[in-house]
Amino acid sequence: MKRKRPPILALHATSRGFGFVVMSGPFSLVDWGTRQALTDKNITSLTALTKLLDHFDPHTLVLEDSTQLSRRSPRITRLYQAISALCHGRSIDLAVVSRNDIHRCYATVGARNWQEIAESVARQLEPLRALVPRRRKAWQSESRRMAVFMAAAVAITHWQIIASDL
Repeated sequence: MKRKRPPILALHATSRGFGFVVMSGPFSLVDWGTRQALTDKNITSLTALTKLLDHFDPHTLVLEDSTQLSRRSPRITRLYQAISALCHGRSIDLAVVSRNDIHRCYATVGARNWQEIAESVARQLEPLRALVPRRRKAWQSESRRMAVFMAAAVAITHWQIIASDL
């Protein structure tokens, strides 16, 4: 009997909460969604993440490297530090992928920006196909759903890095 792979949970924090995906393999999506944090954003996000960790019991949590993200707010950097501590306390492996890793992963399919990466993710993960946000105009804010696609891109990049290390 084949053992079920332990899932990974990938997360992408935003100014309004976070997007996440849970995957049991490179193209095997278990769950996805967003969580809003309107007040006490880091505490609210950590509480929501704790519920996800309790429910899915992932082996690994994957984040984008916040030390290389000059445009990320100090609050998000603090949130990622708290997430790291939470993972350590629960003996969950923490994997970090850089923005360059993500862009290299998706450059192979011609995706040059986040919208094209989201469209590529949707081609790889059928349940997300209907959720791809429309291309936004310069004056429009980013769709909340984009955080799910960014989390999925982080997860898929992580799977690709693991495969290349074998």
